[in-house]
Amino acid sequence: MHIWYSGNSAVLVNDTEWAALVEQIGEFTQIFSLGLVGFGLTPDQLDVLYTEVLSMDPGAFTELDFRDCALDDGALGLLANLTALEYLGLANNDAVSDISALAVANLSTLQALDLTITSVTDLSPLQALHGLGAFSTHSHWGFDVNLSYLGLDLWSGTPNRNVVDYLITRGVDVHYEDGNILTAPVNIPASAFPDPALRAAMQNLVGKSFTGEEGGVTNADLLALTTIDFTGRNDAYSDLTGLELCDDVSLLALNNNDLSGCDLDEPAGSTHMALMGMTKLKVLVFWDTNLDSLAFIPGLSQLEVINLSGNPDLSYYEQKRINSTNFPILTDAVFTGYDSDRNGYSDDPMGVTDWDDFIALVGSFTTLRRLDMHGTLISSTQFASLYTSVLSTDPSKWTGLGFGSNLLDDTSLVLIANLPNLNTLTLWNNPGITDLTAIQGMDSLDHLNVNNTRITDLESLQALKSAGAFSSRTLYSQYDIDLTYAGLDLWPGTANRAVIDSLIGQGVRISYADGNTLIEPPGSGTLSVTIY
Repeated sequence: MHIWYSGNSAVLVNDTEWAALVEQIGEFTQIFSLGLVGFGLTPDQLDVLYTEVLSMDPGAFTELDFRDCALDDGALGLLANLTALEYLGLANNDAVSDISALAVANLSTLQALDLTITSVTDLSPLQALHGLGAFSTHSHWGFDVNLSYLGLDLWSGTPNRNVVDYLITRGVDVHYEDGNILTAPVNIPASAFPDPALRAAMQNLVGKSFTGEEGGVTNADLLALTTIDFTGRNDAYSDLTGLELCDDVSLLALNNNDLSGCDLDEPAGSTHMALMGMTKLKVLVFWDTNLDSLAFIPGLSQLEVINLSGNPDLSYYEQKRINSTNFPILTDAVFTGYDSDRNGYSDDPMGVTDWDDFIALVGSFTTLRRLDMHGTLISSTQFASLYTSVLSTDPSKWTGLGFGSNLLDDTSLVLIANLPNLNTLTLWNNPGITDLTAIQGMDSLDHLNVNNTRITDLESLQALKSAGAFSSRTLYSQYDIDLTYAGLDLWPGTANRAVIDSLIGQGVRISYADGNTLIEPPGSGTLSVTIY
């Protein structure tokens, strides 16, 4: 499980806030990747994190990213105890000057190390890290060792340059400059982000203004970002220019912001160019952004996750651009329903031709692990054909399915029960679903959304918990089970409420309401919403 937090280095986290955050991190299970970028993390705070979380299973963590923090050499001694570490990000930690603590046998697995803008003076300990360059990792992190802007003398013949040359002969991908001059950060002017709403959002994220002068946003501030999440700002963006300066961002989420003013239908326009400049972008979430074209998206072949839900003006023709040719390593795909009559709702059933095309499209992916198709009004018969043609061909690979606001029924659950590793199942707004008995043995489930279905008996949820479900925290939702608007009588004292109270007592997070009233079924005016 990846957990990535992005902070504001200008506003440091106090010890009380830090203790609460560490406790939250400790609640997650099966974590192997943790990022705390821009938190100004101190050595004392790292000690708390190490004691409460990292040391509990030192062989579990493979990726740690502590860029733009306040760590020192002593902190490296703790990190050296993490025997499975493959990536360590230490960029912008000025007090890190001696990396000899890392040159121990325990870190023989370390494959990539980012030392950008640290104070390291001696590179010789890198020679003892035999995992560097040994596992062909260049395409994943973009480098094996990043030595940019260290202020070192790396001209040919110097001791540190000899270390660099030795690593290169060993096959290590080293990023460096001959002189390696410590370059002063470049001040970014307001004109770099011409859209005023996007500029304001970026200033809020970074905690500085685009003044183009000292004290304003710099290129280092933008390169320190790994996540840009503007979900729910309700802005309208007409130009995404400037995002290309955020080269280390791996997740871009612009949910609930209007992108209809952008040049979406230009394959070489500013939207395409801005996103193409984000070379490390892996996750693109454009849910509910008023998209009507995806002409800008081909070329972003490095994407692993694409979420397009809640865009009813996005035709099936446009969505077919999300295919295995354009996105050969895609693992998560979220498609959206289409509104051909422009009445504001995803209420068009997918016809036979479109459905057959989509089955072929989904079946062409070899890396896909999660599939969501919300608001497409897929029938149980169509779902059965998807199961037969795609899902059942390798049932163990699927980890997530989402078919909210469709026409699935209880027969669909019988098929879904054959997917043994499913951890996320989203079925909101399917009025044909009345009985969860078929899935009560799916012990891998961590998140189940049956919001606005017609289930009548919750005993199957208790059976799911007894089988081992809901034992891990999922990143897809703040709830483990969503029962909102299921039409059940959930007042205290009822049998179904007793099941809920029992599950909550066992630590299961449940969304429900006492009265638990229904809302309208799909096709009658319900807007498409998804959890990503």
